[in-house]
Amino acid sequence: MAFVTSGEQLYLRLEMADLRGFKLIEKCADMVKLGAGQSRNNITIAIPFTLDEKVAKLVGMMPDGSISRKSSQVTFWQKKDLAKVDEFRILLEKLFAIKKVNLRIDKTNSGVAQASSKPLAIFMNKCLGVSKSDEPYRVPWWIMNSPMGVVKTYVGEVFAMEGSVCDPAIGKKEARLHSCDLSFVEDMQHLLNEKLNITSSIFTYHIKGYGNKYYLTIKGKENLLKLQDVGIALESHQRRLDEVCESYKPETWKISLVAASKFQSSFRSKDMATILGISTRATLARIEQLIAYGLVVRRASNQPTYSLTELGWELASQLSPTIKIQPVRTKSRENETKVKAALQAGLKKKHDIARFTCLTYTTVREVLARIAAKNSDYS
Repeated sequence: MAFVTSGEQLYLRLEMADLRGFKLIEKCADMVKLGAGQSRNNITIAIPFTLDEKVAKLVGMMPDGSISRKSSQVTFWQKKDLAKVDEFRILLEKLFAIKKVNLRIDKTNSGVAQASSKPLAIFMNKCLGVSKSDEPYRVPWWIMNSPMGVVKTYVGEVFAMEGSVCDPAIGKKEARLHSCDLSFVEDMQHLLNEKLNITSSIFTYHIKGYGNKYYLTIKGKENLLKLQDVGIALESHQRRLDEVCESYKPETWKISLVAASKFQSSFRSKDMATILGISTRATLARIEQLIAYGLVVRRASNQPTYSLTELGWELASQLSPTIKIQPVRTKSRENETKVKAALQAGLKKKHDIARFTCLTYTTVREVLARIAAKNSDYS
């Protein structure tokens, strides 16, 4: 085990001496082909083997995967985003030169990627620290000692696999991570706290006929903003997290109140969204905040409309002279340059581009739409 520097990152790496239990089939320059048992589906890896973001992405997806008890197969399941299944296959091919990966849709309509390779299973278990199906699930040992980029990639993938973000439109501002293994949830709590300064709590709940499950919950403005900076590698989760964090912007409720006062009587969420230049879902979160403050009331239930209360009108009239309502604006040309650089670097996933450019997921999505409209190479 040693460290290797790549750019400004100091990655852990595995040397040949760290690879025990394998048969050395072939060695060519810095590439080695490894076998194990009677398996014909061997792996080919670079030596030293660098534990970088690509490896972190792979092991971060494994909470939705499994290494068989006898270390004969590696399987990955995904229902929320079927593109993840092919992403998993590509990672196996790039990191281990695995060509034989069986892709299918199972009876629950989940995508499945399965590689029957004893060398791969042993490598992922013994060298990368991914737990087998008959072992308590843990965060791999090397993640804690890796650079911040590796930690963020791992956490982003784990939350994509086993996480959820509550809908801010119903008043909850919370991200959760679910697992059947208390050891894994506790490891994640430690990782989040020590490496990312994100505090969390752990709760237990019981499912009849199944047993105990556990979830880690992240609440509070500072914690959720830090998680947003990390990013969640699933578009639907990241979009909702962006909406939660949008509501934390300074004086958001004042801007929203003045925007609502532009309507003489009642208004709809989409009308207010047009004025503010944000999504309808984000607007709903702002309206719920105004309702909680007693400044707005909901008038209809089937197709909700809203209106200001007496207190709302009074405060809006006081704030209007000092608050100018205009759609949210960003440095569009500068952001396009950043996103194009990320695309040229070979990044395709929006959350990867967001991490590369230090832009929010929402901004990346809007910039990509503009680039596509201009007949860019991105599709």
